[in-house]
Amino acid sequence: MLTWFAILLPLFLFLAFYRIKILIYILIVTLTFQVSSIINIGDYSLQIYRFLTILISIFFLIEILLKMKLKLENKIVKKIILSGFVFSIFSILYSIVAPLIFEGYPVFPGELGIDFSAIYGPQPLSFSKYNLAIPLFTLFYILTLFFIITRKFSHLEIRALNLTLKISFIIIIITSLSQVLAYYWGIFDITKIFYTTVIREFGYSFIGDFLPIPRVQATYYEPSMLAPFVTGIMSFYLHKAINYGKLSNYLFLFISIILIVLSTSTTAYVSALLMFSVVILFNLPIRLRSGEILISKIKVIRYTLGIILIFLFFLFIIIFIIGLKNFLNIVDIYLINKSESMSFKNRTIADMHAIKLFIDTYGFGVGLGSNRPSSLLPYLLSQVGFIGTIMFFLFIYNIIKFSYNALKNSNYFEYFFLLPSVLISQLIAYPDITNPTLWQFIYIVSIASIISYRDKGVASK
Repeated sequence: MLTWFAILLPLFLFLAFYRIKILIYILIVTLTFQVSSIINIGDYSLQIYRFLTILISIFFLIEILLKMKLKLENKIVKKIILSGFVFSIFSILYSIVAPLIFEGYPVFPGELGIDFSAIYGPQPLSFSKYNLAIPLFTLFYILTLFFIITRKFSHLEIRALNLTLKISFIIIIITSLSQVLAYYWGIFDITKIFYTTVIREFGYSFIGDFLPIPRVQATYYEPSMLAPFVTGIMSFYLHKAINYGKLSNYLFLFISIILIVLSTSTTAYVSALLMFSVVILFNLPIRLRSGEILISKIKVIRYTLGIILIFLFFLFIIIFIIGLKNFLNIVDIYLINKSESMSFKNRTIADMHAIKLFIDTYGFGVGLGSNRPSSLLPYLLSQVGFIGTIMFFLFIYNIIKFSYNALKNSNYFEYFFLLPSVLISQLIAYPDITNPTLWQFIYIVSIASIISYRDKGVASK
């Protein structure tokens, strides 16, 4: 690991000084590599993307100290910065104080895992490294966002942004395919090249005895952590396929659907179904205007073509690759009867305990990093309480408002769907606000929004 550190550190420092925008795009790609560290010290791994957020945050703070001012072109950007700053400072201070105030309260500590705590019971709360690490990494993510939204991006950079997202997806495709082929053909799985953290050993989980295929997890710790990314990609290319056609958009849409199926993640299945509905709702071929019903013939054709292609594609995959019986078993186990599984029961126990913590602490929570439930809302309520939860969602709301106003009626509206995709996945079953995909999509959407605003000539809206 020292080899990677020796190679990447000089490169990142050079780019930070001379081509920092390139470093931003590199960061976006590395946020796909959840399992890749730049250096390991004992049993601790510093992921590449976390190192980059620290580096960019330091440069941003130095810039502020030297200039003593920030020039903001959009009023809502000020709200994003203010709400993000207030939440990050609150979460840091409260995560130090809360474990002392509520010391001994029964919590589900992050290092033990949800299943362990659900089976063996909660542990007494005490101040831990997580009470510092999670708020600090959240601060670095937010500072990196501030750095990005205070940059100027030209309309030509939308190509670089699109390429960055496409590279990230191609990496997911290659590593997922490698995981399946390595099991069947015994070839070397290239995922092991990227899997350099010591936090968790690399291993496969399988779909079931009826279909012993590895659940694809790509460069993530587990299949459910891949769910927000592939759901976002599906939404992105679904919108592009509806509005622009093109074979490449349909191809990436189909591949994203395959990965969702092969992840056998209930989180992926539910969030994909919800986001499919959301994208369709925003792209209905029928509109009402001045008492008239307008029908877009092009969209009707694309909808019809898309439905036929998706149906035929699924039919081929189910009959000739997965098998109809196996597919029905997957749907039964991971979607219809998921509530009967031990995993679902343990996660329900974790969420119910989080709500109990919220009530027992009079709505204040036990501090960020103190408790680990299964989904985002109980995560926030049990740790930063009602006040911190409102602060966080106000911050997210400002980002969504900024992106929607910027991207609506533009050629880049497909980027808007990335953020709702990851939020829906996290509200279902991915609690961590330091989730790299959350910030990856926030950064991508923010850059696309800045470009779109400049294209429209909007300076203060």
